[in-house]
Amino acid sequence: MKINFQTNKLVILHYPGNAGGKFLSLCLNLHKKFLPQNKHFAKIKMEKNNDIDKWSFSTSNIPLDQTILLKERIDFGCKQYAGFNYSNLLRNPIADEKMCNHFWKFLTNQQNMFFCMVDHTDGTAYSRYVNRKTITLINYEWLLQNRKIDINNKHIINKTLNNQFFFNMETINNAMSFQKEICKLFLFFDIVFSSFEHLEIIRKKFFKAYLIGY
Repeated sequence: MKINFQTNKLVILHYPGNAGGKFLSLCLNLHKKFLPQNKHFAKIKMEKNNDIDKWSFSTSNIPLDQTILLKERIDFGCKQYAGFNYSNLLRNPIADEKMCNHFWKFLTNQQNMFFCMVDHTDGTAYSRYVNRKTITLINYEWLLQNRKIDINNKHIINKTLNNQFFFNMETINNAMSFQKEICKLFLFFDIVFSSFEHLEIIRKKFFKAYLIGY
């Protein structure tokens, strides 16, 4: 099996490090059409038929709960998921062909589930995936300031990407605003979102975890 560079299920989270993109990926995972960025859990989710909403919620809680419990950052990552990440592609544009695991090839060829990867640069690391969708985080400066991250070193937001949605991170501070922004995001994917109770639990846990480093 070869990588399908025509896939329209790849979603790129475009943001500077520590600006909350991994949290947003957990929110996406609440829906049955989005996979968690964890190879083991993603495989299980694709095979499940019953209680998928409850199971998705439980997997989205895992990194947040572990971060709060252990007081150190625990999250799902691109390397474990796919065998490579955006930095590998910056050094070698065909690193995905050389380094990817079989699961990545499978993901790009399946047609049912959306799957996420991260780009901390200008959003073009995955440019060979011509039908990718990009979620670009904006208004995240408050997060970096609270985490004492130098905002002068943040990446440049690229507003010229195709199939791009700008997600307002300020909305996380208010339950209703966040729900509305999430609904707009899912409509970008032609999907209706309804797991508001689960979303609110995840949002509140984020505020317990994010200063630890999540």
